[in-house]
Amino acid sequence: MDRERQDEPEPRPFTPFPEQDENGVDLTLLRENLRLTPEERIRRGDVARRQALHLMDIGRKRRESAIRGLR
Repeated sequence: MDRERQDEPEPRPFTPFPEQDENGVDLTLLRENLRLTPEERIRRGDVARRQALHLMDIGRKRRESAIRGLR
């Protein structure tokens, strides 16, 4: 049993900031994305793109309604 515990890696201490390179790039996100297939990466990117467009549309509609309310 002690032998098994010696082979286990020590748990990393919790840190609110992920592992970063010297430029502050989150390496955990890079590694997570590299584990995905190219098709999975494309799908995730497409979902993010659609969500961003949706938020932009919401913002545009709110601005337009605010302008109409001022008239």
